[in-house]
Amino acid sequence: MAPNITPYVANKTILIAGAGVSGLAFAISLRKLWPSLPGDPKPPRIIIYERETHADVMGREGYSLSLRSDGVSDGMTALKEMGIVDQMLQASITGQQGEQGTFHVWNNDWQTLIAVSGRERKDLPVEGLRISRKNMRSVLIDAVDPNDQIVWGVSCVSVERGTDMPLNVHLSDGNIASCDVLVAADGSSSKIRSQLRPQDTLDYAGVTCIAAASVFTDGQIPPPADKDWGLVLNGTGISVFVSPQDETRASWNVSWRTATPEPAKKQPMNEEEANDLIRLVQEKGSYFREPFQEIIQNTDKTSIIKFNAMDKTPFEQGNAVRDFPAIFLGDALHAVSPFAGAGANLALHDVFTLAEQFCAYENLEEAVAEFDKRAIPRAAGILKQSRWSIGVAHSTGWMSWFYQWMFSALNWVFFGGRN
Repeated sequence: MAPNITPYVANKTILIAGAGVSGLAFAISLRKLWPSLPGDPKPPRIIIYERETHADVMGREGYSLSLRSDGVSDGMTALKEMGIVDQMLQASITGQQGEQGTFHVWNNDWQTLIAVSGRERKDLPVEGLRISRKNMRSVLIDAVDPNDQIVWGVSCVSVERGTDMPLNVHLSDGNIASCDVLVAADGSSSKIRSQLRPQDTLDYAGVTCIAAASVFTDGQIPPPADKDWGLVLNGTGISVFVSPQDETRASWNVSWRTATPEPAKKQPMNEEEANDLIRLVQEKGSYFREPFQEIIQNTDKTSIIKFNAMDKTPFEQGNAVRDFPAIFLGDALHAVSPFAGAGANLALHDVFTLAEQFCAYENLEEAVAEFDKRAIPRAAGILKQSRWSIGVAHSTGWMSWFYQWMFSALNWVFFGGRN
């Protein structure tokens, strides 16, 4: 970080579209880094607009996420730099259980083909953790600086050049908010990206998914979904993913290849629609052995959804911000499908990188160009990994048997045949 500079964003107004993982973590990261800057520059004003209400955000159970500390998927280090890794651990499944589960690939008998855990890091309390999206977002909301404002129930609809300030952002409540910099962290279906970059649409990854949470009120989640998470391979082209969410809930996802996207279904839906999806899952998963059926039978019908796996190649932004200071972050920049297994890690890594560059440069274009240089190769690698994972998870015939043999061999070579 260069000494005696005044960062471009000093004493300016930053508006963040979206209070998801990326938007919240970016605000936290910038506030965490700012006090260390030489010369005590005046901090920026930060306002976050979120289309959902606070009650909606905290009332939704959602799914669980794996945060790791390996390679490009290093979300744990970002949390440490933000100063919230202990809070995240306490709110995680890992912290609640007092033991750390691992990612597995299982065969159809739920026997372990490979079990993968990160390398021990002395600078971290754990090398990785599993946390529900709801709990992760709650920790991030609590960590937002009191001087920063979250406006709930209001979304950013569009943006145009301003007069008194560089940008005017049109809000869903009819008002206009002016800012010096707009950070668009409003998800894979970003309205800001649709306006400014209409050519940048999502790409279909070739897979349709049905996902939900299952509830076990007695706390008896059937193993291995009570502690571990991962994929089941059985050669049929149907993929099953399971994961613990907390002490009474487990998440599941059943997916299959389709040539074109199928009609999506999201909540709210009536009981008949939910039952139709459950029956479809049971039909698709008829070859999977227990505890698959038990998990599906305990589905929370208010959580079930059907969606198509989508992703998006990242793009450079450095040149564009010279005349129009709107910056994309998270899924608005580079959507990845759930099969990447690294979406949250990528988001955390990226937001801290952007905050670092905001603190290091007097010129916004140079700051964003440096962010591009670091973030784009990282996202491109994760996207490639995601597409490979889709191929493995939905393999059939001899390819599926090859992958099962390969994982078993790797498990013995690198992990001593861990179960």
